[in-house]
Amino acid sequence: MDDAIFPRARAARLVVETVGVEALTYDLDADVANCLNDTARRVWLYCDGKNSVADIAAQLARELQLADATALVWYALAELSARNLLQEKIVPPTRYTFLSRRDFLRRAGWVGAAGLLPSILSIGAPSINQGVSCAPNGSSCATDSQCCSHCCRLVMREYVCMPCGG
Repeated sequence: MDDAIFPRARAARLVVETVGVEALTYDLDADVANCLNDTARRVWLYCDGKNSVADIAAQLARELQLADATALVWYALAELSARNLLQEKIVPPTRYTFLSRRDFLRRAGWVGAAGLLPSILSIGAPSINQGVSCAPNGSSCATDSQCCSHCCRLVMREYVCMPCGG
């Protein structure tokens, strides 16, 4: 049975902070920050390797006062898995695979209940090169403002950042 899977949240090399009803995670390996809304955070916290998908769905249904939260849990698990927040990848059963948030709400009959839908926002940390706000001397450029030296000059048919002066 699909609901007999026992998901386990990943803890290694993650920094986790709870802010209100949301959880913020930072993946030290991938340099990615995630913000889990309340529903996604609850599902992730219940992923202890002891709770089955059915157990998590029953607990979430009680807390959110829903008749059945199974589809909601599978949606959250797919999101968590896609962001490497579970120890093992989880692929939801076909009947719980949804193309979009809108499709999920329509199939679940939850028009107007988008706030309950698990949501995870992710942002990657910039690489060292992306974090540089100006180009060093010798770099290609198009305008002076792109260069740390503020001097973009034509050198042998190519514009290059150069030292200014004399």
